[in-house]
Amino acid sequence: MLTQQQNDISYLNRLTILFGIVALADSVSVDTVKTKFMPMLSSLQKDPVANVRLNVAKTLSALSTTVKQNKDSTEQAKLILKSLQADKDRDVTFYAQKALKLFWLQQINLSLNHMGFWGFG
Repeated sequence: MLTQQQNDISYLNRLTILFGIVALADSVSVDTVKTKFMPMLSSLQKDPVANVRLNVAKTLSALSTTVKQNKDSTEQAKLILKSLQADKDRDVTFYAQKALKLFWLQQINLSLNHMGFWGFG
């Protein structure tokens, strides 16, 4: 159903997809994010409605914990966010930058944990 609404004429239906993904963020598998959600987000990053693009960035923030578990999804998310960071709408760029910082901080935290910096390694 989500994939059918992805190309819907109404931007409200496309926003509903994004809100649905956020609602499912903590309960879906890494594979579902990679195979179902990331292709939709990649497509919706080019939406003509700025509010949809802005919510793509917010959705990636919500999915960051799951996305970071898969290298391909992480790289795809960063590419999407870097593209949105160059958007002509300043609200889109704001949320894209915010999401990129979240991915960056998670990567640093993961690296420090692997090095035993926090005393857990």
